Amino acid sequence: MTSGKRPPPLPTSLKPLLLVLALATLSDQCRADPTPTDPTPTELDAIAHTLGFVDGVPHVGDVRVAILFDPADAGAAVAAQTTAAALGKTDGPGSANLAATAVPAGAVGTAGTFDAFLLMPGTGHLAGPIVAEAARRHLVTISSDPQCLVDRTCVLWVAAEPRVAITLDTKLAETIGVRISPIFAMMVKRR
Repeated sequence: MTSGKRPPPLPTSLKPLLLVLALATLSDQCRADPTPTDPTPTELDAIAHTLGFVDGVPHVGDVRVAILFDPADAGAAVAAQTTAAALGKTDGPGSANLAATAVPAGAVGTAGTFDAFLLMPGTGHLAGPIVAEAARRHLVTISSDPQCLVDRTCVLWVAAEPRVAITLDTKLAETIGVRISPIFAMMVKRR
């Protein structure tokens, strides 16, 4: 018999750790879709939570994310603006809000102040300027496009379909000067 009492709610400090454990459990079962697509709402949610494990990304106030797109691709600007709007409606790490702005990848050096770069599909040929600017600012680069791992442009690759999977490019993180929570780094796939 039950007493009718509910168990006490989980402490807020345990919720990120439980997310990491859930992501780690699922990550071994995920296969990347070889076709680059714009981030899905599920991937944006996973990206938002993943940013919480990057040192220097705020957990209160605004997390400013530059959505980098290829300016030579006519549809990329619209896709980046749509992604920015969707990311802005996603909960950020801790109690932070996500403030996303579409930025042409070629203009990343003159863009405003940001806490992270989210790379849209098709930005790989601009890897040099993107990685150089990320290193100059010590900002994490993150994407749901599996090509970013091949192009060595993303520190973190996040997939959510069919299950959540995260890959950390440890060498690129070191090159850029980005630090990831050690507990989180142990739970994700490394390359």
